Amino acid sequence: EVRGDDVIVKGIDKQAVGQTAANIEQATKIRRKDLRKFLDGIYIYEKKVGWE
Repeated sequence: EVRGDDVIVKGIDKQAVGQTAANIEQATKIRRKDLRKFLDGIYIYEKKVGWE
């Protein structure tokens, strides 16, 4: 699910959700650039267990 700048990954299987989030993060990782100047990308900033 995409909400503005956020990509929300939900699911019943905690392992699958974690793997999907890791795959997205790896696929969007900035390579061969100076990371101090390049702040774009996808970062995990919150993890929750259970439903809202």
